[in-house]
Amino acid sequence: MENVFSKCAVIGCNVSYKKQITHDRLKRILSQEIDINDWIGHIDVFFNELPVEIIIGFIKENNIPFAKIKSVYDDLPAPMKGKNFKIVEQFHIMEHS
Repeated sequence: MENVFSKCAVIGCNVSYKKQITHDRLKRILSQEIDINDWIGHIDVFFNELPVEIIIGFIKENNIPFAKIKSVYDDLPAPMKGKNFKIVEQFHIMEHS
């Protein structure tokens, strides 16, 4: 059974898309285990449209190292780099200082 934040993240990422991303695929992309490929729209939604609490919750529930998440974000095209991740990054800094 998926954790609550993970379930919300997958639902949110799939709302606008016919092709549905799975929890495992989302986790593996954000962990840099597999390439984004055709899932870039879903990853855009993850970083830019999901509430910050769900992004942080997904990262924690799935024990994804912040450096890997940041690397995925940094590799996105500039127009996909929204403000949500900057808030997530600030939270990470505060939590680890």
